[in-house]
Amino acid sequence: MDDVERELQACLLAVEKDIAKEKLRKTDNINTLNQMAAHITELTDEVEKMRLQLELAAGRVQMWVEYLKQEKDKISSQANCNHKSSILFAQVCEDLERNMQQLTERKQKLQEKLNEITFRRTRENDELNNLRKEIYELKKELEMLDARNEQTMKGCGKLRKTVQAKQDLLLNQQRSLTELKTECAILNETGYTSCDDTRTASRSGSQHSFSLDSSLIPVPASTPNHRR
Repeated sequence: MDDVERELQACLLAVEKDIAKEKLRKTDNINTLNQMAAHITELTDEVEKMRLQLELAAGRVQMWVEYLKQEKDKISSQANCNHKSSILFAQVCEDLERNMQQLTERKQKLQEKLNEITFRRTRENDELNNLRKEIYELKKELEMLDARNEQTMKGCGKLRKTVQAKQDLLLNQQRSLTELKTECAILNETGYTSCDDTRTASRSGSQHSFSLDSSLIPVPASTPNHRR
């Protein structure tokens, strides 16, 4: 009986450890989800700022282009345009082309970064969905483990009651055997052979009763360690 109780206690400890591990893992997954959501929000804000900066720079460049076109028309319409003004205009145009080229390069880099962020967002959304599914499955598994633990506790209670009943029965049988031995000692002077027959029949009946009662001891269903 002590071995059975030790095995039941070991089984309960294993189930409690599994439940604690699953709860800790669920907490870690929730923290990971929150960190990923915060990272996605930060990336979105950064992209929005870069987009606004790009629009502002494009507007300024367009204003400069229109202004330079107007100046060019004015200079072309003036017959007395000197060579210095032409050189200055050429320099301004060269600077404008260089700025336009830099703006185009920045726009390409920004587009590449936007594509990368879009790809990462899609991948992280998929990971978030997978984590949500995993957390849902873990929740179901924890509910199953709680139910099995409850069944095991009920089985342990029934088994303890059965063991106590069997111990009481054994004590009663021991008392009966003691009484029979006393009676046999008293009757030994008159009928030793009859006393031995009575003792043998009594022992046979007691062993048969204990064997039948032992077969009624419930065996709790084994609770397997659930591994993911």
